Amino acid sequence: MRITFNSADYLRLRSILPVLKRHGIKKFDWHPDGTVATFFGDPLAATNAAFENGDITKPDADFIYNICHPSRAA
Repeated sequence: MRITFNSADYLRLRSILPVLKRHGIKKFDWHPDGTVATFFGDPLAATNAAFENGDITKPDADFIYNICHPSRAA
């Protein structure tokens, strides 16, 4: 899944990303000077699994849903 992305998003995501990787994200690709990031795997499914398992909070899950919203598709 390709999304528009920036450094503020990354600062928030970097604490959540290891948890998402345990729940199915294979790789996350973004370069600090770029405006597009790519999740390899299903970030929404990984977020659901992590939230249901108690590994992330509701605000963390909401953040992932917001950055993966179709309006941010790249």
